[in-house]
Amino acid sequence: MRAPLPHLKIIPTSGVSLHTAADFLAAGCVALGVGSNLVSPRILREQKWTELTLLAAEFVDIIGRFRKA
Repeated sequence: MRAPLPHLKIIPTSGVSLHTAADFLAAGCVALGVGSNLVSPRILREQKWTELTLLAAEFVDIIGRFRKA
């Protein structure tokens, strides 16, 4: 999508997971919209705040490693 429109600043909001985050960033996305792969209904229902914090830290780590590369 960016080939004909390189000025676009793309932020995916679907399909973003720990397994796909680096691929989206490598494709030129400027940010990631992470939904249920971060704040899942189960985490909310069971109030697993530590798990949520750890998942968020993993996303931050992926972004940090990509930005340093």
